[in-house]
Amino acid sequence: PLPPWGRPEEFHVPMDRRAEEWSQLTSEEQRLCTLRYYALCTCVDELYGQVLAKLEQLDELDNTMILFTADHGEMLGDRGYRFSKYSLYDDSIRVPLIVAGPQVPYEARGKVDHRPAELVDVVPTLMQIVGEDSDPTSSGTSLLSKPEKRGTFTEMHGSGYEALQHAPAYCWRSEGWKLIVYLDGDLDGAFSRVGKASGELYNLEADPEEWINLWDVQEYAPRREQLLRE
Repeated sequence: PLPPWGRPEEFHVPMDRRAEEWSQLTSEEQRLCTLRYYALCTCVDELYGQVLAKLEQLDELDNTMILFTADHGEMLGDRGYRFSKYSLYDDSIRVPLIVAGPQVPYEARGKVDHRPAELVDVVPTLMQIVGEDSDPTSSGTSLLSKPEKRGTFTEMHGSGYEALQHAPAYCWRSEGWKLIVYLDGDLDGAFSRVGKASGELYNLEADPEEWINLWDVQEYAPRREQLLRE
């Protein structure tokens, strides 16, 4: 079923070539395209499995730290026929992050850690593993240490699907809430226009698909201001 956000013509989102082609496919053809994307994910899993099998064959698996992650997600036709990244919704900015190996504490192995994590945490994690100090000016923290972050930060620059979210834009995602803020124009003079910023606010527990924007709802203004300060 079509999500309540509607089709792009209903909220005046210009479609690029990929979106135009996607909109002309039947529902079955769209399902097959999605199937092929999932097949690519399965292919990556298979290839990664071959790497692990080779390490085991060489008797090096127990002597190897493994960190698996990705650059960005895939919108895959969601949100008015969007593709690739170019937005700050979870389909774009949430990626897998798996840490395994002898340095992972025994009690943490095989578990899912729900604390905030970012790609900037990768280097401090590797530095801790090899016994070196991290750059004290780095915004990242080791994933093998105690949780220190209240949320995760993401930023978006350049061009993309700017009819809804303009760049420069940034996102702050805390436990249960997400704040997205964007500003018309480029970075030059952005500080002078900060009072004209627009945004989106989502209660991820009640609205995990991020459809109900609470930015202008007076009841949630204190939450919006709290997240803005964070």
